[in-house]
Amino acid sequence: MKEAFLKSFPKDTSIIIEGSVSQEVYLIKSGRVDIVKNSPSGTVKLASLGPKELFGEMALIEERPRSASAIAVLDTECYVINAQIFEQKLNELDPFLRAIFRVMGNTIRRLSKEKIIAELAP
Repeated sequence: MKEAFLKSFPKDTSIIIEGSVSQEVYLIKSGRVDIVKNSPSGTVKLASLGPKELFGEMALIEERPRSASAIAVLDTECYVINAQIFEQKLNELDPFLRAIFRVMGNTIRRLSKEKIIAELAP
């Protein structure tokens, strides 16, 4: 099985949709991707990522739906790693490191929620 393949996303393309089932992880080769989350007051930008940065991993690590959307803000190329290969790589890690990744994922989700709450505050 091929470990990764290169995929192009034109500017303004949704790569990941918040709430969707996790199937892939993305490593940016070129371009820029914004990570955004819906809130009662609209969309909140959580991060802006560029080359050599990874996204989409949290949902796979935590085995939960996508917590945010990812949108190409420039023409973007990403290496796409499917969930099965990613999970295989995680399982090769020491159990302590896997636990750390899960804790980090929960922390990121919590901080994202706190950022949205802060955005809503008067």
